[in-house]
Amino acid sequence: MATKEIQQPSPLRTKNQPPRSFSWRKPWEEMVKFLKGVRYEFNKITWPTRQELQYNSAVVVMITVFISLYMWGVDKILDWLFGWLKRG
Repeated sequence: MATKEIQQPSPLRTKNQPPRSFSWRKPWEEMVKFLKGVRYEFNKITWPTRQELQYNSAVVVMITVFISLYMWGVDKILDWLFGWLKRG
């Protein structure tokens, strides 16, 4: 089954104008259009607040510490187990 691709409206072309490929004739104009598109998309970004950023950073640090301690514990248990098996 074929699916129909939905395209978002672009600020750089009108409704009836087909999409254009890159033209080597006017590279600076194409670069300016590209950068305008980048700016348009960049303005759509929702940046986190300072509080959200601090909370999410704290969560990442806590999870990293927890996983590190867990892996350290597993390593020590396996070290002890294989040492015991090697001696016995």
